Amino acid sequence: MVNPAAKIVVCLAILLLAVVSISAGEGCPEPPPVAGGTYEFGAYARPGADGRYPEQSLVVVVCLKGYQLQGGDSIISCNENGEWSASPKCQVRGCLRPAKPWNGKAVRFKGGRRVGGQAVFKCKPGFDRVGPARKTCTVTPRGVEWTGPGGITECVARNSCRSPGVLHGANWTLIESDRRSHHEDPTFSPNTKINVECWPGFVSTEGPSVQIACGMSGEWSPPIPTCREVICPSLLESEADIDHLHSTMENRTYILGEVVNYHCDAGYRILGKTRRQCSGPNLYSPNRTWTDLDPICSEIECPDPGRIQFGGSRYLGSTRIGGSVTFRCRSGYRLQGSAVRHCLPNGRWNGTLTTCDHENFYCPNPGIPIGGRMVNQHRVRFRKGERVSYECSRDKVLIGSEERECLKSRSWSGEPPTCEGPYDFEDASEVAARLGYTLDGLPTDPQDSVSETPGPRGRFIDLGYTGGMDIYFVFDVSGSVRNSMDGLTSSINLAKALVKKIGGLDGPRRARYGACVYATNALSLFGVSDSQSSVNTLLENMIKNPQHIRDLGTGTATGKALQLVHEFMIPSAGENIQESKKYLFLFTDGKTNMGANVARPKTEAKTLRKRYDVKIHCIGVGDEVDKSELRDIASKPVSDHLFVVENANDVYEVAQNLLEQKIDYSRCGLNRPPKTRATGRIVGGDNAQQGMWPWQVALFCQKTSGCESSKCPPLFYCGGSLIAPNWVLTAAHCLRKCQAPKVRIYTGILDIYAESLRQFDQAQVYTIDAQIHHENFSQVTFDHDIALLRLSKNATLSPNVRPICLPQPTMQDDAIYSTDGKSYVTGWGHTEAFDVSVDEGRCRNPKGITSTRFLQQLAIPLRTNEECSQSFSSGRYECRFTSDYKPNMAFCAGYPDGNQDACNGDSGGPVMREVDVGGSLRWVQIGIVSWGEGCAVEGRYGVYTRVSAYKDWIEEHIRPAAFAISH
Repeated sequence: MVNPAAKIVVCLAILLLAVVSISAGEGCPEPPPVAGGTYEFGAYARPGADGRYPEQSLVVVVCLKGYQLQGGDSIISCNENGEWSASPKCQVRGCLRPAKPWNGKAVRFKGGRRVGGQAVFKCKPGFDRVGPARKTCTVTPRGVEWTGPGGITECVARNSCRSPGVLHGANWTLIESDRRSHHEDPTFSPNTKINVECWPGFVSTEGPSVQIACGMSGEWSPPIPTCREVICPSLLESEADIDHLHSTMENRTYILGEVVNYHCDAGYRILGKTRRQCSGPNLYSPNRTWTDLDPICSEIECPDPGRIQFGGSRYLGSTRIGGSVTFRCRSGYRLQGSAVRHCLPNGRWNGTLTTCDHENFYCPNPGIPIGGRMVNQHRVRFRKGERVSYECSRDKVLIGSEERECLKSRSWSGEPPTCEGPYDFEDASEVAARLGYTLDGLPTDPQDSVSETPGPRGRFIDLGYTGGMDIYFVFDVSGSVRNSMDGLTSSINLAKALVKKIGGLDGPRRARYGACVYATNALSLFGVSDSQSSVNTLLENMIKNPQHIRDLGTGTATGKALQLVHEFMIPSAGENIQESKKYLFLFTDGKTNMGANVARPKTEAKTLRKRYDVKIHCIGVGDEVDKSELRDIASKPVSDHLFVVENANDVYEVAQNLLEQKIDYSRCGLNRPPKTRATGRIVGGDNAQQGMWPWQVALFCQKTSGCESSKCPPLFYCGGSLIAPNWVLTAAHCLRKCQAPKVRIYTGILDIYAESLRQFDQAQVYTIDAQIHHENFSQVTFDHDIALLRLSKNATLSPNVRPICLPQPTMQDDAIYSTDGKSYVTGWGHTEAFDVSVDEGRCRNPKGITSTRFLQQLAIPLRTNEECSQSFSSGRYECRFTSDYKPNMAFCAGYPDGNQDACNGDSGGPVMREVDVGGSLRWVQIGIVSWGEGCAVEGRYGVYTRVSAYKDWIEEHIRPAAFAISH
């Protein structure tokens, strides 16, 4: 029996011998030299620290010039025995054919091209040899090559041609020469060839491009051509015949591509083109003409405002600039809007649409736009369910709703219409202001505050990108734009301003950008999933490298561009494309003239809006813009998404104003209202528009029990109003509904449902560090129902978050609580009417009635103290006493027939009205939603805290300067 220990010893010995054996032969030494050749070592043929090459290393044998490989494969390898495989041989082959000198040749070979053979060189007539006449085929360290005393053999011309130098109207390039000649040389040898090309706008008798050669005599043949400039005829004489017309043209050179810009005297506008360009059939045509016809100047007048329905008008002066018109209403009708309107220099009437309203109208008189008519105005009396329809005069386009319905909420459906003519343009400052409000109101990304992505996000392509916003620029580069690059340059300049205002991937909005251009066809320049490190550079390259623009044709196929965005650019934006907010800015100066049979602009825009919820903004330039087409492309409301300016200079001005504007959102009582007030209700009311009531806040209570604390949804319980960056005004009875540490203040919010709150920007949610209710507040009678909440930090102000004004010492109660005019109340309260005196649970709010999802607005009439007192003493209130209504601290408001009212859940919200403060209309909070018996019950009014009665109390807790109205 073999001893097991002995077996182990034997095995270890064998293993040790194997290791020693392998170590002794590991790798190969340096490969042996190859005569007439060298080695090329691959990336994996590198010697180790001991100078040996690893096993299986591969090395390539390369023969020198004049040698030829023999002996099989050119590759040798390191074998496992530590030796290289057999190396091939490099055998002498001889010299290559000698390179002949420029303007010379090798005439004969003595001994051929073998080693020792000789070559003889000669020059062509007119050239002298420089260098050796003979060279010998010799073996050198570099290989087998021709050598001789004196170096290189060259043939130098006896005569030479002078360099063309700097040519007027042309450029020249060297296309064939000896190796000694360069573009900067003063002379060139015979047989040198150059190409002379005329500049665009210049022509020669030989053509736009001529090839010439240097002759033996030292003269160019054919001679250097002369390129003469082709210009357009002078415009001075034709301009002199047009009254009030002026033009600007630098140096008056009339060259190809030069643009003449026209303008009229103050008080006149151009009819026709504002610019003409010197053009021709092609760059080198000898014919030049001006595009289009001479424009004319027409005196600016405002359109006839016509007679207002149920009223009349009287002109003071005329419809010319500076003239005015005064409106009046029939007896029994109340004038709404501007009583006097003045004709402005841009041909528009100032002020707001004037109407004559009547208390018997269920909906307010919607008015008739200037330049249009209400088709059925003699058959309607603005009753519930009635429809009004509009049309514009033949030369104008209707922007807004063609038909509107009087809703149960006493408001009109749709959007107020306007009638716009081809020469109705917006001021650049007005467009910049509206765009500025839009951009400042864009949401920040709720994920941004919790992102754990290190470093800036603008340097990489994030295919897993979620949230944020994707912004697409669509540029019209059709022939009309291309003929004068000012139009495209100004649009790109505005796009760059938008990028600067919105920010990039590393900003709070996490914005990505894409761009495409279109003419006859459309082309994507860069997408939102491409590198975002230099968006401005990508935009500028459109001007610097315009060839891709020229290849798109000269037509205007707007539909194809929109189709490109939704069929290619959005789908290729990476994963989770539905999670980003999408915006599109279309820049154009004309209307679709081709491609509509393939892609209709209206249809493609609808697809973008419906499928991807893209907000489309249209920016039109000039009088050829098809406003009806852009109206159909733009998102609703059209007045917020369609902008038309007069020319490229206005676009530049919009961009400049956009970058320079600094809007002070701390100024109280300012918003961006629609063109006419929407009247609605809270019980069954209308949704409020974003930015209409920017001081409205929602009070939530953060639930902490019965669920994981990190996932507990907050519960809405009251409304409130922002009266300073860190102070909220609300009702005192709201404070008992939530403990202070659990209170969450949501600013700039419209939708209070849970799924929306999860996507809401948490930067707009605040905790409080103090809550103050009036010391005499009664939970029984709701006397002194007023309270203050102090935010733990100042709210971030924007178009959607700003304070409301409070009554000032100069404001009289009789004026701000007048029953004339309209007051508004907003909130998320119940949308179903109920009567607590008859419903189950007498004198208690019923269960199961939910708040509305979206912020509601109601135009509510204030009642006189006599009306309020009579209502309480009439026996209609069964759960309240007459003494509960105290006019010194409260007021009542509402409709006698019920139907519309503030309701449970609206508590703490503001009642406000517009007040003229030093010529500026400001929203002033006059009340706080306090209490009522039931909701929207006939004969009962809602009761509201009279804010003016508590000015001193508010100022005791907050410094008075916080409420001064600044101008």
